[in-house]
Amino acid sequence: LDPDGDKEREAKEVAESFLIKDYEGETKNGKPNGQGTCTWADGSTYEGEWRDGEHHGQGTFTSGDPVMVLQGEWKDGIFYKGKETYVGGSCYEGEKKDGKNHGQGTKTYPNGSTYEGEWKNGHRRGNGTYTRSDGSKEVGEFRNDFLWSGTSYDNEGNIIEKYVGGLNQKEIERENKFIKLIKDKKYNEAINLMS
Repeated sequence: LDPDGDKEREAKEVAESFLIKDYEGETKNGKPNGQGTCTWADGSTYEGEWRDGEHHGQGTFTSGDPVMVLQGEWKDGIFYKGKETYVGGSCYEGEKKDGKNHGQGTKTYPNGSTYEGEWKNGHRRGNGTYTRSDGSKEVGEFRNDFLWSGTSYDNEGNIIEKYVGGLNQKEIERENKFIKLIKDKKYNEAINLMS
């Protein structure tokens, strides 16, 4: 028996069973297991660790277009933690859950703005800092991608607005004034205030 011939035959069987163009690397029970490199027909590649035919451990996936690169930790075929870079200039580095940004992470947007902080189900949620490309920023608690409670600063660090419960301080003051006018039965003033 030729051990190298057995390895080549097993690698070919692995490639055919996963509808991939080519697989080079370690296998176990006819599946990628250990270190290996896989190339799909569309030109996509994965180089790294495998377990039972799934990306598992450290590895890098590059789409065939190439639209994106995912580099970092994989668990049972799912990108779990690391850095993802897209052709348009967008980049995310941090934790993932079910393929979405989740936990601590930093995202850089194509326009140069960044968000560093907590994510939940792909959205900015929790404490973080959103810095625009001009240097202005929002710092505080975010919910569904918007500043919920915190402070907005200009690019020199001067306070622009404060937010509480999703409303900026000016909106809160206006709303309180509106309520007072209604209580004082000054309806025309209240209507003018809101228009």
